[in-house]
Amino acid sequence: FRSQRARPWGRLSLSMALVLVSFSSSSSSSSSSSSLRRWGFFLVLVSLMAAVVSPRREEFRSQRARRLYDRGCLFSPEGRIYQVEYARKAVEQGGPAVGVVGESCVVVGALRSPGLREAAAMLQEGGWRERVFRVDEHVLCVACGVVPDAKQLLRALQRLASDHRRMWGTRAPPGMLASRLSDFVQSATLRTGNRPFGAAFLLAGYDDHTREFKLYLTDPAGFFDDFDHGALVGDLDDDVRTAFHEAIQKGAVASKKKNVSEASRQARDLLVDALKKSPRSGQQPPTPRPLDFELATLYLLEDGTLVSDVLSTKDIADLLLPPSPPHQDDSSDDDDDKDRETTTTTTPTDDAPAVQGEQPPRSM
Repeated sequence: FRSQRARPWGRLSLSMALVLVSFSSSSSSSSSSSSLRRWGFFLVLVSLMAAVVSPRREEFRSQRARRLYDRGCLFSPEGRIYQVEYARKAVEQGGPAVGVVGESCVVVGALRSPGLREAAAMLQEGGWRERVFRVDEHVLCVACGVVPDAKQLLRALQRLASDHRRMWGTRAPPGMLASRLSDFVQSATLRTGNRPFGAAFLLAGYDDHTREFKLYLTDPAGFFDDFDHGALVGDLDDDVRTAFHEAIQKGAVASKKKNVSEASRQARDLLVDALKKSPRSGQQPPTPRPLDFELATLYLLEDGTLVSDVLSTKDIADLLLPPSPPHQDDSSDDDDDKDRETTTTTTPTDDAPAVQGEQPPRSM
């Protein structure tokens, strides 16, 4: 009798059955003893049925209680918030995203959603971005999870960066943006009628105070993690994750002495492996297409200039294909740079504030 409510009824019926059986054995009349035995066996059968039915009834009650706690951000009796767990599951089942940190660069990239990957190339605008965005001239981000929720958070990020620049005259530290965004995300889990954001961000930026490139990953629960070498997010095959962690342990990715070209190739290899081994790829062709990926780089030049570059389709195609001999064609270069976003800024020194680039951050 595992059920708390069924225990007294089961014990009562079992005790009555034992009393009736004992009376039947002590009774002299055969008819009365047989009737008492029948009633005793009947009560034993009732107790057994109660023991079988009660766990199923308790399981049904637990399912009803879970549906009650699913309606909002409520603590369950086990101390869990199911809506936050569902939001985290949405991030884990989203498209793959990767970030690679180098000594003087950081590269972020992502796979587009399966519906966009299956669309014809002629139907997509080259400059349109689904998951990789520029928050400010020194911060890039990748949307993970539910993209509409991520775009709401992107607007909040851009407002935070612009308010900090307007108030203090300097660029906002990436760690501060990740912290403020996590506070905003966590506030959505404090009210019963709200649902948490089903999205997370892979933030990459340059910190003017520490003079280092940073990589952060936010969480729907309201906290964020700091990564020194690289990060993988989304619906990825276990082999891809294992190979990535082994590469970190061997030092292939952990070495920060790589330039932007090496970091871009490492991000490309991770995304290509994720595309080939993705359970959602279905009938994807063996050769990846440039429109399947979105990549962005942030790096420092030798003179201290910070360059933020969201790669165009032509740049991604050149990155996917093996190196070819240079070909000069002015007309084709002008057409290919139409969907490329590049911002060049001067890294601030201790005496001079940051100088804004030629192009402002792209707003949604």
